Amino acid sequence: GTMLTLVQFLCLDSIGTIYRPLIQKDFTLFFYFACVILVVPIVLMNLVTAIIVNSAMEQANSDREVADMYEKAEKEKMIKELRRVFQNLDTDNSGQVSEEEISRIGEKDRHTLQAATQLSEPMDVFNALNVDD
Repeated sequence: GTMLTLVQFLCLDSIGTIYRPLIQKDFTLFFYFACVILVVPIVLMNLVTAIIVNSAMEQANSDREVADMYEKAEKEKMIKELRRVFQNLDTDNSGQVSEEEISRIGEKDRHTLQAATQLSEPMDVFNALNVDD
């Protein structure tokens, strides 16, 4: 019975049947019940809200970590692809790509280079990266 009464007060469910007879016997209980009715449901709502907000923030942090890991994996994949492209272009195995070598770029390597650099012409990439000027 006591727990049911407590739950009724928390939910403000037909509590008039509980406090009205008591207040009619002793009017000073009005102040007690007024405080309980004003404070307990608000505290309960704040507690529930805090739990929901905390859960949402934890989920957002988890999502951010997953996004960061995905971005890192994509960068590593792109670096490997670019390394492969430049190794394919370096036909004389000098460790450097010449203007002549980049002009003979294959279609697949051209698309990879475009995706990585947002430059449509391989010569633009060559000119941007050329340190011999």
